[in-house]
Amino acid sequence: MKSIEEVNLESILPSNGPSIEEVKKYLNKYKNEYIVIKIGGSVLNDERLFKILIEDISILKKMNFNPILVHGGGKRLTAKLNQVYNVNADDIATFVASSLNARRLIMISDVAGVLDKDNKLISEINSAKAAEMIASGEITQGMMVKINNAINVANKVKGTVIIDGRVAHSILYELLSDKGSGTLIRA
Repeated sequence: MKSIEEVNLESILPSNGPSIEEVKKYLNKYKNEYIVIKIGGSVLNDERLFKILIEDISILKKMNFNPILVHGGGKRLTAKLNQVYNVNADDIATFVASSLNARRLIMISDVAGVLDKDNKLISEINSAKAAEMIASGEITQGMMVKINNAINVANKVKGTVIIDGRVAHSILYELLSDKGSGTLIRA
């Protein structure tokens, strides 16, 4: 016989998402915690991915998580805004996460996460190693902004993760599975 919790999870979790057994392990970890989610503009431009993202955020709310969304403008909007304002959604999301002492800052992008010299995904790094990678030139451009923000909030936010928004249910896999998704940066 299934417990009420299992029946509820069965009805809200996607069939191609994390397993119920894994999800149960993480329910209390994030319950009533703030999770700041920065959504890159490229994810917002793909209707299919946007729909999955909204469904995933709805699932988080049903599990009593507190997701807070900050969205980027995408390349075209950013180009227009930078003519008037110098706005960076990564900076805004980092400020919000730090101010709330969020459990997690998730930066959804159009890349898998931080890659090593051989272009392989690094699943977890600490702030010191991330700073070394910036200094050595391994991390550059837009990823450098994300990593610097992760380093700056490492003492307030329990973890910053950069995930690939092109992968269906990447938020759920990051928060509710053993393998996670993308690159986790901690103090």
